[in-house]
Amino acid sequence: MYHSTQNVRSRLFLNICNDCYLEYEKWLKENKAVDFEDMINELARLLKEVKEMKQKLDFKYIIVDEYQDISKQRFDLTKALSEVTDAKIIAVGDDWQSIYAFSGSDIALFTKFAEKIGYAKVLKIVKTYRNSQEVIDIAGNFIQKNTQQISKRLISPKRIEDPVIIYTYDDKAKKPNSNRRSGANYALA
Repeated sequence: MYHSTQNVRSRLFLNICNDCYLEYEKWLKENKAVDFEDMINELARLLKEVKEMKQKLDFKYIIVDEYQDISKQRFDLTKALSEVTDAKIIAVGDDWQSIYAFSGSDIALFTKFAEKIGYAKVLKIVKTYRNSQEVIDIAGNFIQKNTQQISKRLISPKRIEDPVIIYTYDDKAKKPNSNRRSGANYALA
């Protein structure tokens, strides 16, 4: 792995973590233990064997919750399951809430689901009770500046006045500004 990258940060990380990783793997082997990632890898390997033997597992549905945070490894497991069953894959998630890229999540596995699995019917849940319409509109306009996100318009029955209030400070003022929503600082903000 070290020689497969020229990225300085990646090489530094590999130098620092290599001994820890080797000790961890040694401990797992000595204790006949397996970690979560290895369980996923092992199951994917076993499913490939099932596929090679042309066997089918009897599942009707496979439901993957929080799908927006799926990693390549977990996607491969889901795909392997789909290949050895006649099950419908039901992936539930919200691409606007994807937050685990730092741990391997790949939002393209969500936004390009039909392309990667082979077929999909997208059902959008657009009604929310979590936030007010005004906050949703502000956040949605920001999120949808990223063209990789799925376009949608969320609707909320909640309302709020002044969902975002900008306070400014003018150190040149001799007395507090009674109307904080005016002036050059407010316009600049």
